[in-house]
Amino acid sequence: MTATIRATAQIFLTSGTMSSITIPASVQTGDLLVLHVAGYFTPSLPAGWTKYYTRAGSNVGCFVATKIAGSGDAGASVSISWSGNGQAVMTMIAVVGSLGVRSIANLWASSGGNASPGALNASNGDMVLYLGANRSGGGVPVVSRGLVDVSGTGSTNMGGVIAHEVLAADTPGLQASFTSPSGGSTQGYSYSTLVIAGVTAPATVTGISLRDKAQAFVNGSSTTITVPATIQVGDFLILQAVGAWAPTVPGGWNSLYANSGTNVGSFVATKTAIAGDAGSTVTVLWSGSQSGVLNLIALVTPGYGLRRISNDWSSSGATDAPNDLSSANNGDWVLALGANRAASNVPTIPGTTVDVSGTGGTTAFSGIIAHEALGYDIINASYQFNAPSGGSGYEYSLLVVAASPVVAARILSRQSAEVLASASTTNRLLSHQSVETITGSTTTNRFMSRQSVEVLTPSKLRFRGWGVRY
Repeated sequence: MTATIRATAQIFLTSGTMSSITIPASVQTGDLLVLHVAGYFTPSLPAGWTKYYTRAGSNVGCFVATKIAGSGDAGASVSISWSGNGQAVMTMIAVVGSLGVRSIANLWASSGGNASPGALNASNGDMVLYLGANRSGGGVPVVSRGLVDVSGTGSTNMGGVIAHEVLAADTPGLQASFTSPSGGSTQGYSYSTLVIAGVTAPATVTGISLRDKAQAFVNGSSTTITVPATIQVGDFLILQAVGAWAPTVPGGWNSLYANSGTNVGSFVATKTAIAGDAGSTVTVLWSGSQSGVLNLIALVTPGYGLRRISNDWSSSGATDAPNDLSSANNGDWVLALGANRAASNVPTIPGTTVDVSGTGGTTAFSGIIAHEALGYDIINASYQFNAPSGGSGYEYSLLVVAASPVVAARILSRQSAEVLASASTTNRLLSHQSVETITGSTTTNRFMSRQSVEVLTPSKLRFRGWGVRY
């Protein structure tokens, strides 16, 4: 059954710290409910909803969440709390015939109003939702694609819109732009493109699981953590060290990120477990004698490593959202590793599963590792670290553990494919066969069809045809 719109709803908050929206009475069990919330401050995620995106309130706080409607949901009220008193918009749409979320692209900013969330791949029969909100006295944003389902301002400075379209063909690289009626001079926005599977459900990608985890707190010039005895050869180990002084990466570990720090020094490092690692100890030395925390997680993975890494650090404060991840794929694990310098101040990450968390008490450091196993592709993901009270510094990291080969771009086509090998070089390949484009971090691209065309570099081509090399 092709996906269709059942109903929509929209409410506006003129002031206050609580807002509620009523699920349309026409909603039936099994409908997919999509909720887009944006306001002056940070919204809380309601119980029973699955988060796809969230950002803290710096002019605009927001989230996108979904829920499969159950008995009793029709006509029920959904309430959220805000971190401060201000205006807000809540927009909901109910979809019939959804086979799940295939992909989502998000973009957020604390200023401006014109933007495009990012390009996604969508299939014939998919429904694409365009969710937008901005903070402006100029009205609601205009979407470049889709039929508008609900929009308004409610006499507030928050404008919201949802539009949709049902695709009649596979659409790789689908992208929509949002334009502010005030010419882009708004005080911030939250824009999302959500691809809902309408004919073919997303294939489930698996292969990552949690083996074990550990955490250690200490005062002094060194910190020792014991690698869990349960780990096996080949497991993927990730270690985060955060303390009042700069830590030294221990031998045998691959440093992904390091910060010498003022108030907070840190690193994130990885290692593939070898014989003898299980039950062994890892000692981290600090540049001074103070408190610190080590977070360690061991994963069972297919061995594809990391797809993306994002880090954020500050010598003051305790709550933050690290820079958006550029992409993560269906089946990937997003790991959120965090520590802040404040006793009994363990951060939380909405929408994730906590693997290990705690505080060292007298060590004045708190730490957490949480994860989300993705069932969809995502562009510009964001994860909010919320600390319950103030602190004097933090280090937060997001790591995407790959469940499939790390490939920068892949295009499948029976007609033609155009591949951008770099910012300044364009390679074009036309084929009536299927073309697979694989690009890595370098400028080396490989195109494969039945003619076995291989492009080694953007400027130097080698073709292999039927027994002929050019």
